[in-house]
Amino acid sequence: MIHPDIIWRVNTERRNAQVRRGYADCAAIAGPVSREDDALVTFRPVATVGERFVMALLALFNAGTAIAFIGWLLLPAHVPGPGVVGPGGWRLGVARLAFCVVVIVEATRLVQNFAVWVFAFAMKDPVPKTPVAGLRVAVVTTIVPSREPVHVVERTLEAMLRITYAGNVDVWILDEGDDPAVREVCARLGVRHFSRKGIARYNQERGQLQLLARPFRKILRCCGADGPRPRAA
Repeated sequence: MIHPDIIWRVNTERRNAQVRRGYADCAAIAGPVSREDDALVTFRPVATVGERFVMALLALFNAGTAIAFIGWLLLPAHVPGPGVVGPGGWRLGVARLAFCVVVIVEATRLVQNFAVWVFAFAMKDPVPKTPVAGLRVAVVTTIVPSREPVHVVERTLEAMLRITYAGNVDVWILDEGDDPAVREVCARLGVRHFSRKGIARYNQERGQLQLLARPFRKILRCCGADGPRPRAA
C-alpha cells in the first residue's frame, strides 16, 4: 500500500509541473518576430478569419436562443397570475418576483454574450520586433519582504540575469523593506539593489521608478517577482 504522504508529494509535483508549463506558455512571444525597421508597435488579431467567423456564428446562435427564450417567457400565458390585478397574495407575489429574476438573469446573459463576442472578436497581440541594438536597458522587479519569500524572487533574478541583448542590461530589484536577506541575494548574484525605505522623495506616487527613469530613459522593463520568467530583452 502506497503511503498517503508519497501520494501527496506526487500530486504536488504534478501540479507544480503544470504551473511551470503554464508560466512557460505565458512567457512565449506573441507570434513570429517582425524584422521591419519601423520601431512603432503594431498589433495583429489573435484569432484567424475563420475562427472569428465561427465565433460570430456561435454568438448569433446563442443570442437567438436567448431572445427566443426571453420572448417565450414573456408570453402572457407564462407570466404568473395572468389576469390577476394587484398583489394577489404572497404566493403570487413571490412567483412574480422569481419570474422577474429569471427574465433579468437571461437578459444579463444576453448582454454578457454580446460583450464576450465583441472583446474576443477584437482581441489583438502586439507584433514582436527585433530589439534595437545598443540601448541601455533596466530590467526591474520588486519585492515586499514581509509578504513575498526571498527564494521566489531569487529565481526571477537568476532568469533576468540570463537575458541576452546586444547592449547594456542592468538588473535591478526595488526592495520595499530594505531587507538584509534581499541585499545578500543581490550581492551574491550581482544584482543592483535599491530601497526607498526612509527616503521621503521616493515615497510618493511613482516614487520607486523615478530613480531609474532618469538615467535609463530608453527602456525600462518591469517583471513580477513571481510571474513568468523573462527570456529576452
